[in-house]
Amino acid sequence: MWLVVLVAGAAIPLSEVLVDDGWEWVSPVLGFVIVVAAGLERIFRRTTDAAVALDRLRRSLSRERRLLIAGAGPYATAQDPYAFYAESCERFIAAYDDAMVDYSSRAVRSTE
Repeated sequence: MWLVVLVAGAAIPLSEVLVDDGWEWVSPVLGFVIVVAAGLERIFRRTTDAAVALDRLRRSLSRERRLLIAGAGPYATAQDPYAFYAESCERFIAAYDDAMVDYSSRAVRSTE
């Protein structure tokens, strides 16, 4: 996305020099492209951060479940595998909650 912004931004002064009559619309269109591209990048970056955190939580919980069922990894030597599983899941959920608080804080700061 930033490649589009860079090229369009560099093309504005160039278009002013090279453009003949009838092509006055080039610079405003390039400016529009820059603003839209920067806005889209900002929107999708935020939603991507949240999606990545949720995906990380899902994968972590799924992995823990598989380890518990197989009795592998730390579950092979755990005194109480189900208690260990609950503690592990709580850690993953807490990390997700922390990531969402950070995400929300950044989203609020960027709108101020």
